[in-house]
Amino acid sequence: MKIAKIIVETLGVICLTALIILTIAAVAARYFLNSPLAWGEEVQMICMIWAVMLGGIAAAWERVALAIDIVPNLAGPAGRRWLGRLGYLITALTMIPLVYYGCQLAIVGRNKITNILYIPYTYVNLAIPVGAAGIALISLIYVFTRPPAEKPAEDEPSGEGESPCC
Repeated sequence: MKIAKIIVETLGVICLTALIILTIAAVAARYFLNSPLAWGEEVQMICMIWAVMLGGIAAAWERVALAIDIVPNLAGPAGRRWLGRLGYLITALTMIPLVYYGCQLAIVGRNKITNILYIPYTYVNLAIPVGAAGIALISLIYVFTRPPAEKPAEDEPSGEGESPCC
């Protein structure tokens, strides 16, 4: 599983790096060379979509989703664990339609190509079911596994020598 995580994060970093470099190159070509990169926008679109979906998988893996934690903080440790599992289950169930309709979109995309590079939109649209399936799988894993011990806040004492609450 660590190898898959490394692959996903590496591909996401590659997409994001290519997006940044290509954006800088496109701006430089347009304003300094008076010759815009015709193919740049298509590659930027592809890199952006794939970076977002791969980033979603990486965020799910690291458990860094944005959350409002008022209710879990009131629930105590046991309630927090169950609410966390419920949240992961809801996330997984939400991703199922994205996988299904993303696959349908990718299939339809085989008949449509990008204007300049002639890349079938299937390769662009596949980011949706791949990302949603990755997020759903990771969420399901977290539903059935034990959550890691909570780390104390930086202003709280570390409590060394104590066993974790979970």
